[in-house]
Amino acid sequence: AGAIKAAIELGVDFEMKPGGPARVIHDNESGGAMAARWAAEMQLGEGEVAIVGVDLERADARARVSGFLGVLKAEFPMMRVIRTASVGPSK
Repeated sequence: AGAIKAAIELGVDFEMKPGGPARVIHDNESGGAMAARWAAEMQLGEGEVAIVGVDLERADARARVSGFLGVLKAEFPMMRVIRTASVGPSK
């Protein structure tokens, strides 16, 4: 197994900076799709990714994950999700 090449966070606590990660507020599925394309670009269209730290009990998180997985399946068949880990219910 290789080292982690990139981490993608679409949380609400990000500070927006030029050249920093993007934040998509209203269309979470599209945000997940954008993240998948970026991850695939960083890994030249093949490799392994993990989806961790999401609360899959929240509709917005499920939509982001759905968008992410949909793009990987449709556009990057050489990318493989090796783990999805939910953080559990929000407080």
